[in-house]
Order: sequence, then structure tokens, then C-alpha cells
Amino acid sequence: MDAVVRYLKVAGGPASKEGLLVGLKNGAVLKIFMDNAFPIPLIKHSSGIRCLDLGSTRRKLALVDETNTVVVYDLHTKEVLFEDKGANSVAWNSHYEDMLCFSGNGQLVIKTGDFPLHVQKMQGFVVGFKGCKVFCLQYVSMGTIDVPQSSSMNRYLEKGDVQAAYQVACLGITDSDWRVLALAALQGLQLEVAQAAFIRLRDVRAVELVNRVANGLAAGTPKGLLLAEVAAWEGKFDEAARLFVSEGRIDKALELFTSMRMFDEAKHWAEEAARNGTLVKGAAGGGAAGGAAAVTELIGRQAEWSEEIANYEAAAEMYIKAKKYDRAIALLVKNSWWDRLLKLVRLLDKAADVKHIQAAVTAFRRAGQYDAAKECLLKLEDIVGLLQLNVDEQRWDDAFLLLAGHSNLKPQVYIPYAKWLLSKDRFADACAAYSQGGRPELGLAILQQLADNAVSESRFADAAHGYYKLAMEALQGIQSPSTGMTDIDRQALQTFSTHYDTAEMYYAYSMIHTAAHQPFRTVDDATLFNAARFLLMRVSGRDPPKGIVLSNTLLVLARQARAQGAHKLARFAYSKLQALALPLAVAAEVELSSLVMRAKPFTDADALLPICYRCQATNALLNTQGDFCTNCGAPFLRSFSTFEILPLVEFELESGISDAEALSLLGEDAAGFAATAAAVVRGGRELGAAHGVHGANVLLLEHEGASSNTHEDSFAAQAQVPHTPIHLGRAALRRLRVSEVLQRRWPNPLLPVQWFRVLDDEQPLLVGPCGHFFEADEFEMAMLEHAYAPFSRVPVSQERSVALDCSQGSNQGSKQHMQGSSWHQGAQAAHGVGSHSKSSNQQQQQQQSWPSLGM
Repeated sequence: MDAVVRYLKVAGGPASKEGLLVGLKNGAVLKIFMDNAFPIPLIKHSSGIRCLDLGSTRRKLALVDETNTVVVYDLHTKEVLFEDKGANSVAWNSHYEDMLCFSGNGQLVIKTGDFPLHVQKMQGFVVGFKGCKVFCLQYVSMGTIDVPQSSSMNRYLEKGDVQAAYQVACLGITDSDWRVLALAALQGLQLEVAQAAFIRLRDVRAVELVNRVANGLAAGTPKGLLLAEVAAWEGKFDEAARLFVSEGRIDKALELFTSMRMFDEAKHWAEEAARNGTLVKGAAGGGAAGGAAAVTELIGRQAEWSEEIANYEAAAEMYIKAKKYDRAIALLVKNSWWDRLLKLVRLLDKAADVKHIQAAVTAFRRAGQYDAAKECLLKLEDIVGLLQLNVDEQRWDDAFLLLAGHSNLKPQVYIPYAKWLLSKDRFADACAAYSQGGRPELGLAILQQLADNAVSESRFADAAHGYYKLAMEALQGIQSPSTGMTDIDRQALQTFSTHYDTAEMYYAYSMIHTAAHQPFRTVDDATLFNAARFLLMRVSGRDPPKGIVLSNTLLVLARQARAQGAHKLARFAYSKLQALALPLAVAAEVELSSLVMRAKPFTDADALLPICYRCQATNALLNTQGDFCTNCGAPFLRSFSTFEILPLVEFELESGISDAEALSLLGEDAAGFAATAAAVVRGGRELGAAHGVHGANVLLLEHEGASSNTHEDSFAAQAQVPHTPIHLGRAALRRLRVSEVLQRRWPNPLLPVQWFRVLDDEQPLLVGPCGHFFEADEFEMAMLEHAYAPFSRVPVSQERSVALDCSQGSNQGSKQHMQGSSWHQGAQAAHGVGSHSKSSNQQQQQQQSWPSLGM
């Protein structure tokens, strides 16, 4: 450098390439870039530099020298633009090129353009100027000073430079200054600035005025008319009238004053225009004749309006006598005279005055006068309007009474009713209302949204219930029997199967999710073990539903399998977990447990292996192909309380046997079969005594005994044939006890009844309202714990009513009662709910009906 550096300031730039302003003691001002070793000379001042700043456009340079003189240079022309004394620091406004400030002698000086300086008191040194804030350093503290920009803006407005005034206003002014700018721009037809200012003020009406003026200019409307409209909007009515008259539109001037009921001013301008002969463009006649006509018209209006303003009651009476019912109704509504309006409606003819009665109905409804509006609609015999009135007032009972004879109007009532139910969080009732209103797809959309929300919030039990309800809705969409289903019916059945399967998976995963994330759980280890196996077998070979995390399922399965001695299954689960991305803590646990399990035998405990009750084959704990027997292909029927496999085998009726006949055949020969079996046992004992063998049972292989077990042999023989349904005839059905048979009836009676045989009389089973099987004790415990049925969430009160119906049928000994009451759809229950004793009453078959789901 040629001299000592007196001032240094960063002038911006990218990283590692910043520019620096350097002021030297010899008065030289240089610009240096960090990546360039050669300085760029900008200005050579006459004395040493004390402070420097560069404008935002890099065109102007301001400096303070050792003589406390502030000087502004144009870097392009090198000429001095401004100079003043008594400064110690200077700063440009970073938001506005033509504004700078400098401090000195306890003052802050603001210079804007070529306008006079603005001076105010300030102690310290100016270090920055941004918008309307000046940053000053006083000793060791930094402070900000708000600089008013109103004076600068007003000077630009006086100069007629609206754009510059707007730029200054953007630095920060008050709302009143914004309004001054907006009005000045509007009067000068600077519409862009005016619109921006009014938008800043959030003055919607002013923005609409600007748009109208812009449209007028685009359409070629004379500027005088547009300025007149602006003057009228500002409240300068005389100026607006003068502009209207100068453009030959006296009618606009008269309309302006008459609309404000300024009749004297309107007459003055009409007479003035008539004398000057300027009424020709705005009136039908010209000269004095046209002016007189206009004055007469104004006097008539003034009289009419004066009469209306003076006495509304008398004016309404006169309108009624003159049969100007529309004006009378308007006055009565304006003054809220509802009783008088109702009396007027009673006088009107329903055929000739329909329009006026409807206007009264509209007024009554807006005012909340329900009874009066109802009387008017009854007079018109407008059922549709009356329904809409009840709907708007949320008088649903009255609306439903009206629907009794007008079923075609159901959508008009049930759709709003469903929306009202949604607002009350009564989603099930809302879905039913949508179905009644002919829009079942809206109800299904609500159920789908509720189920998806439950999944997103990890409420998987609620998600299972939602998909169960979706499945039941899809089931009701089947309109044809199974032997003649249409494509729509098959699609509905497929939808039912998909939703039902999804509900089952979410129900099982809800237990796993609770065990994985909650510190306490109410599900025992065996149930968790079974639920995890059931879920993995269900999702095998396909993507799991949204929200189901397989790592949680595998982790729960691995822990339970390890605890219960299923070492092979545990090793399988840990190997699957090792292939997943897990949290560090869980991954460490999986690695350690996997190593520990390698020291265990590669077998599962025999007591844990599931046995197929159809073919008696032993299966692996986890079938990767699905939840069915690997030998015969029969699906495992599980309790949806513990997910244990139940001793149930499905069979079908032989061709020609109806469900009603099968019900009547059940148990007819069961007592005889039991007596025959007892006789065979007694005969064996006697034969053993005859041969000197006492206390022994001898099995007699005779023809009679073999024929007694024919149906057992037939059932067992068919059960051993894999992938083939079991068919039972009339003889086999007669020998089956009622307690050995379960029926499953779906809510849609068009679907066939499913028959199941209970192979373990000591384990009481039943079919729940959801169609799943349960052990009776577990089902009753769940009902007592939650007050509703598992899975389906049917309230316990409905379950009790079903149990009462069944008990009455048992006492009467009537099998026809198994079809259920008229408001239930059937589903078979096992013998009683929880007991298999040998009493004659308990030999009767009982049924548990499907309760109404309220959907």
C-alpha cells in the first residue's frame, strides 16, 4: 500500500472471494478482492479517509475524511455529488440507493435524493442503515433508531414521482402515509402503485375501485368519468358532479346525489345543467324542458322516500292496500314485524301470490321464525320446502315423519342428517344414514378414513374394527345367491374377503404392538406366541397391510419361542431379524440371542406342535405357505381370543339336503347310538366273565357294532382324503349329537350356511357375532371385561338379548327357534354358552344370532 490503512470494510462477495473497501491515509480509496493480489483504485480524495461505504448498486461512494467532511462520489464519472461538514461516520441505505445517513456533532442527518437534509439528535457513530432503521454504536453498545420516511415520501409526491414515493414507502411508513400514497397514485391513475398500497392496507373496497378504474381504462372510458368515480369514492361529491357534468353525464351526477338522498344538491345540479344546456347527453329532452322533467322526477322520489322514512308502519299499510306486497313485505322484514307479516301471508292467495309467500318464507327462515315459516309452507303445500326447513333447523324427527309418505325424498333428509351425525362423532349412525340416503359410497369412505386414521395413529384394534365394519358393508352388497352370482356380487364378495382378512391381521397385530411398546400388557405369553405365528402365516408371500411392522412381530415371536422351548422357530425368527435394519439396542439383543440359540437343539418342543383335527397330522409351528394343514390342506380354525387351534372340522351336506332338514335330522339317533354302544360294552363285560376274566372290557367285532360306527368311519375316511370336502348324509346327521355341531351363518342370508363338527365335547365352543370361533369361557370373560364382544365390539346388552332368545328356544325344545328372532340374522352357537352337560335340555341345539351392527 502507498499509505497507512485508515478504514477497512467488507463489500460482500462469495466465500473466499470477498471484496474489501480500503481507505488510506493519503486519501486513496481502493477495492481489493481476496483472490486477487492487485487492488483496484476507486477514488483519490484530497485528505485521509476516516469512514467509507458503497451504495447498493456499487455506483456511488460515500466517505468521511479527516476534516470531518462527508463526500459522495459517482464512481463512473468521478465527480462529487454531495458534500457537507461535521460528519464522523456515514452509511448508505441498503434498501434504497438514493438515501444515506451520516452522524456527527450529536446529530443524525438523513439525505434522500436532492431533497433538503433531515436532521435529528443522536449520540454515537452510524454503522449501518437498513430500511427505516439506523444502527449506531455508542461506546460499547449497539442501538437502533427508527427513521421516519414520511417526509421523504411526501417530497416525492410533491414532485409528482409516485414510483419513487412508493419505493420510499416500502422502507417503512405508517398506515396513514400508505393511504396518502394510495390516494395520490389513484388520482394520478398510477393504478399499479395504488393497488399495491391498498392491498397493503387490506382495503378490499379500494382494491375493487382500482380494478374498476383499470377495466374502464382498458375499455376506453374517458378519464374524466373515472376521476369522477374516484372523487365520489373519496367523498368529494361536488368535484365528482363537476367532472360528470363536464363529460356530459348529468344523469350520473343526479344518480350520485339521489342515491344518498341529497335531493337539494341533485336539484341544484339539474337546474344548473338545464340553464347551461348540458342536459342533452344525459336526459331524453334537452334544454330547460329536460331540466324541468328531471327536477320533477327528483321531487317525486324525494316525496316517496320521505314518506317511507317518516312512517314505516303507515307506508306498509298503504302498500298492502295498493297490493304492492313486495314493498310491504320488504318494510315489514326490515322492521322485524313478524306477526304483521304472518297476518299478511294469511290474507294472500296461495295460487296468485306464490312469489310473495315464498319471499315471506325466506324472511322467516333467515330470522329463525320456524313456526311462521312452517305455516307458510303448509299453505303452499310445499313438502320439499318443509323438509328442507326441518333439515336446516335440525328437527330430524319432524323430517322423518314427513318421509313416511314421500320415500323419494330420502336423500334430501338423510344426507344432511349424516353430516350432522358426523359433527357429533356418531360415525356408525352417519354411515347408516348415508345408506338410507342412497349414497352408501360416502358411508364406506368414512369407514375407510376412520380405519386409515386408526392405522396412522397406531390404534390397530380400532383399525381392525373399522375394516370389520367395511367387510360387513361389502357383504350386504351381495344381491344374488352363491349359485348365481353376478360380476358385481363376486366383486363384493372379494371386497368382503379382503377387508375381513385385513381386520383379522390388524386384530392380531394389536396384541403384538401393545406388547412391543407398552410397559404392561393383559395378554398372556401363549396368546402372544399364537398371535405372532398366525400373523406371520397370514402375511407370508405378500406385503403386510400398512402399519404392520414385521420386525415387531418377529421379535415377539422369537422371545416367546425361546421362552417356551421352540428353539427351531426361535432360530428362524432371529435369522429373519438379522436381515432387517433394526435399532442398535434391538440389533444387539438379536445378535446375542441368535448366538445363544445356536447352542440349543434345532428342534421345537413336541407339546407345542399343532395337530390337525381333521387328519391328525402334526404340523410345524410356522407354515410359510399359510395357516393350514400341510397334509390335508384344511385351514386351522382358531379362537380369536387366544389364537389357539380349536377342535373343529368343517363338513358339507350331501346334495339334496337343505339346511332346515339338516337341523331337524341332528340328534335323532344319537340316543340310540349311545344305548347301542353301552350294550356292546355290557356284552363285552359278560363275555369276559364267562371266560373267567373279571374286570376286563372285551371289544366285540360284530356286524351290529360295525354298523353303529358307520358314520364315524365315513367321517374319518373322508377326513383322511386331502384337499377334499367332507360330505355327510342323512344317516350320519341323525347320529350326530346337537352339541357336536356348530353352524356359521353370515349376515347376508344369500350366503350358504357353514357346518362344523366339534371333536372335543369337553371344550365348549361358540360362534361370535363376528363369525369367529371362541371358547365359551374366554368369550364370556372378554364380554365381562370390555362390555362388548371380541373383534365385532357388539355391546353386551345385545348379546344378552341373544342369549335370552336362545334360552327360550331351548326350554321349548323347538329347533325352529334356532333361526333367531325377526330382527336378527342367524349365526350358530354351540350347545349353550359354556357347558356340555348330559341333561336333556342341553341336548337341544341352540343358536346365537347376529346382532344388528347399526351400520
